[in-house]
Amino acid sequence: MNKNLAIYIEEDYIIAAICPLRDKFELIKKRGNSIFPLYFLIDNISQKIDYGIAYKAEYKKQKEKGSINKIIVGDFINKITSKEKYKWHNYDNDIIMLLNYIKDDIKDAYFYLFRNKFEEQLDESNKIPLFLAFSDNIKPQSREILQNFFRRNNFSIEKQKDSPAELIAKFYLIRNKIPADNKKIAVIEAISNNLNISLVNFYNGYDHERYCFKSFPGYGNNPKVQVIAQKIVDDLNKQSGLLNSEKQKEEEYERHKELASKIVREIEQNYRPYINIKSNFLCAKTNNLETNIDVNEINKLTAAYIRQVSNFFEYHFLEKENIAAENLDKIILVGDNIIQDLVTKEFSRFGNNKLYLIHNNQIENILVPLFADVYTEKSAEESSINEALIIAKELKAGTAITLNNYDSRAGKGKSLQKLLSLGNSRFEIKQSTRSLMPGDIAISLSPVWAVGIQIDFEIIRAGKKIGKFRTRAVQKIDIETK
Repeated sequence: MNKNLAIYIEEDYIIAAICPLRDKFELIKKRGNSIFPLYFLIDNISQKIDYGIAYKAEYKKQKEKGSINKIIVGDFINKITSKEKYKWHNYDNDIIMLLNYIKDDIKDAYFYLFRNKFEEQLDESNKIPLFLAFSDNIKPQSREILQNFFRRNNFSIEKQKDSPAELIAKFYLIRNKIPADNKKIAVIEAISNNLNISLVNFYNGYDHERYCFKSFPGYGNNPKVQVIAQKIVDDLNKQSGLLNSEKQKEEEYERHKELASKIVREIEQNYRPYINIKSNFLCAKTNNLETNIDVNEINKLTAAYIRQVSNFFEYHFLEKENIAAENLDKIILVGDNIIQDLVTKEFSRFGNNKLYLIHNNQIENILVPLFADVYTEKSAEESSINEALIIAKELKAGTAITLNNYDSRAGKGKSLQKLLSLGNSRFEIKQSTRSLMPGDIAISLSPVWAVGIQIDFEIIRAGKKIGKFRTRAVQKIDIETK
């Protein structure tokens, strides 16, 4: 029985897993959640320390308002390299000590799973053998502090993999039983704040090397969020002239991303051609500012932004290594921020069969190759790697499509839509287990379809638009061409 624990550390969270037997990959969870967020509450009133994703938003507000009795610690990975302390019971403590609360929960779950699920009673005084992987966004100094933390706390680090790109590419090849000799795979990852691009070369079985890497700080956000945040700040600053330096602008771009995210959701849920924005700048918070943004302009700016990224990938990143895009075996997009309709449509120009997607909630697959000899394939339903992407407008008239969908939430479950393509992204509904009716016309608002995503349609019934329809996450797409 394999007793190793695997841990992957991202900028603002940790995930962990065990794989005692070949077919028994198990995520470490707390109250059903496999994400251990690196946001901490230090409450000197109720004398408690806690961690959770809920404190992320509070941390951003705290940076503006300040607090004395309740302190939220965020930006954890960077702060562990500073001299910053937190006070607890009148003693100063290094920030890294907050990690004890997550470490204890992971250890408790580790021993519980072995004891209760695998009937293996482990000696808790022995060192825990640890496979450790880091995000590319974590700097060497922070990695060293984290490694020393685990060593001091009765872990024995047996394997380290610094590149998630290598792990993602290797997982894809193993999962799909693809021979790894002489394979070139590009991994474009935007799990956190940075956009990271890697080239991984496989040779001699699964031996591999990452021979090219480039990181773009701050470009890992949803492209539309990035564009809207910059547009708001630039427009407001044209009115007010309050921001006099690039540093101030960059800080406000970051500060306005939360507002930009809300606007993106608003546009998706209730389309309007113009949206009124009210905001302010930190340097003059009482000075209320107002502007309007043109949604069509935002879409054009977003498309231009994405084209700039893909052009850099093709003409600078690949060209520097004397590699043509057509010679890549696969291009893997990683992270919800980059798996957007406009992005997948842009990158599909390199070939629909080359492009594969991994969502944030499937990043656990990074941990699977760490177990190497006890690698387990996950079920097809849990697989994060999509089959070839489908361009909706390219489906010829007369093509029959079946969308098999699934939502794990209570009361949801499986659903099915059978469509007949009318050409140019228009479809006739033939069967639906949800609210659609045979004869309805569905206009695809999602230019690219793939397993793992939800597809949006505009529905026309009896010649009248009745609203938008969003599928549950697609599990399988069956296509039958006449």
